Amino acid sequence: MVEQKLQGQLEPLISRIKEYNPYADIDRVRKAFCQTDEYSWEIAKMLIGFKADTVTLISALLYNPFMQKKISEQSIEKEFGKEVLETLRGVARINLIKFKPSDSENVRKIIFAMAKDVRIILLKLAERIQKMRMLKLSKNLSENKEIAEEILDVYAPIAYKLGINSMKSELEDSALYFIDQKAYAELKSKVAFKKDDRDKQIAKAVDKIKGLLREKNINAKVLGRAKHFYSIYRKMQLQNKRFEEILDLLAIRVITETVDDCYRVLGIIHSNYTPIISEFYDYIANPKPNMYQSIHTKIIFENKPVEVQIRTLGMHQMAEEGIAAHWRYKNTERDKLFDKKIAWMKQILEWKTTSNAKELIDSLKIDLFKNEIITLTPQGDPISLPEGSTPVDFAYHVHTGVGNSTEKAKVNGSIVPLNHQLKAGDVVEIMTSKNARPSRNWLNFAKATFARSKIRESLHIQGVQTEDEPTPKLANKISIEPKTKEQQKIISKEIPHISRDCDPQFGEKIVAVITKDGKISIHRESCKNLMNVEQSKKLKAGWEDVKENKAFLTVTVEDRMGVLAEVLNTIALQKINVNTINSIVKKDKSDIIVEVTYDSKEQLENVLAKLKQIRSVMNIRKK
Repeated sequence: MVEQKLQGQLEPLISRIKEYNPYADIDRVRKAFCQTDEYSWEIAKMLIGFKADTVTLISALLYNPFMQKKISEQSIEKEFGKEVLETLRGVARINLIKFKPSDSENVRKIIFAMAKDVRIILLKLAERIQKMRMLKLSKNLSENKEIAEEILDVYAPIAYKLGINSMKSELEDSALYFIDQKAYAELKSKVAFKKDDRDKQIAKAVDKIKGLLREKNINAKVLGRAKHFYSIYRKMQLQNKRFEEILDLLAIRVITETVDDCYRVLGIIHSNYTPIISEFYDYIANPKPNMYQSIHTKIIFENKPVEVQIRTLGMHQMAEEGIAAHWRYKNTERDKLFDKKIAWMKQILEWKTTSNAKELIDSLKIDLFKNEIITLTPQGDPISLPEGSTPVDFAYHVHTGVGNSTEKAKVNGSIVPLNHQLKAGDVVEIMTSKNARPSRNWLNFAKATFARSKIRESLHIQGVQTEDEPTPKLANKISIEPKTKEQQKIISKEIPHISRDCDPQFGEKIVAVITKDGKISIHRESCKNLMNVEQSKKLKAGWEDVKENKAFLTVTVEDRMGVLAEVLNTIALQKINVNTINSIVKKDKSDIIVEVTYDSKEQLENVLAKLKQIRSVMNIRKK
């Protein structure tokens, strides 16, 4: 039964839900409200501010009852559906993660790996904000400080990565209250002390800029904005300054109707006030990885620096609400455009786990997982592995004995081959047998250095292999001078392998070695292993200057799940590097715009031909 103090609070918010989502399942929301408590209700109200869909709102209303086991999983699935149950289960899994300050990056990775749906993360962020609001009423500072550290190290960065600035700012300011109460109190006092003076100066600057824009017939909102405590605190720490030395506490935001107007406003402001050029950033032309777009500049207004942000309304919604800004409703429960945006994000997370994802992710500047994936044991313990890892890598990570006796593996409940590539969030179960033994074939697919070392050790393979897997990107830049016709034949046939023991880098002095099995191994000139190599087997080698050929490809595709990954994998299979990627989502199709680097015209023509064979590709333009 709903708490007495909440009676009568639902109807005003039902009206708000209907305003932004006329297709919401209000009956299910009412039913969930009957089982909510005050803590869960506050979370739901927060998410209504983000125009959350029905599933998210119901999950928020049932948050505490579910976590406190006052309502069963069977009841939730029967009364509210499987999506609600999976959302709550997702948050429950995150709640089980034990936070250690030294392991915050790993915790963030685990959360992203476990959250199959971005709504799980949004719900968890809202819950953390409500937790911090309640903690301010508590006296237990030591326990609260630990939670505040978790907020700063884990959840505020996640809010930033999803572009939800309003959540990030509140999380940071709330955490600062517990982590450094003295600094928080001083900041609050000093900000309040000259607040009237600053408000007058901001109002004056706003009026002046409004007048300049009116003269040029530009429709725009010009607003003063407050700087958050934590951002001031961080600036004081990083720049080793006192509060009085922080000059840029004055900030203005201009919200325009079009992107063109953004640049017109910039020109008008810069032509009337002296800009501080070093403080100019164009995030419209170069968006941040979390999709944030805005022009930042700083001007001198009446002898004081004033920060100015210029953006469109859409950019403003994106900056404040991040991924939640796309929760817009038309003639369905949730706008299909939002689903496309979420699908795009999911595909990016999936690319991280493919064998050729490393360069793509580097180019996208997305660092949620870097070079690794987080997998889970059946008990929910996280196992960090290199991208492209297999159940064999997982087994050896658990224990050498488990690896050496591995017979079969299950991933997410299904039997898979031992060379199956694992993805982030996979639950892996290893089945062992007393009669099982490592196979030499495992070396062909085991990724982790530790696993490969233990396999060799078990098989009594001695020494470090002088040949590594082919490295075409480097190998194509190496020229080798043969001494004999036989060596010339080998050079023309074989791709050089970069030696693992000395790992030569591009530009360093190198030597090529013809190995006993007729392969070519590339070593640093100073490599100690060369002392044991016959002089006749050592060949002069050097790095070639390779001119980079670049092109922009615009691939127009029909809307279909997975088509983006298919396009990128097709490009990667042709050994072409993707430098940047963007997309423009249209009504029933999308433009995928990629900048690529290729070696030859023939290579580029090949990839264009392969792309045309993809079922959903409608057109390809090159420039």
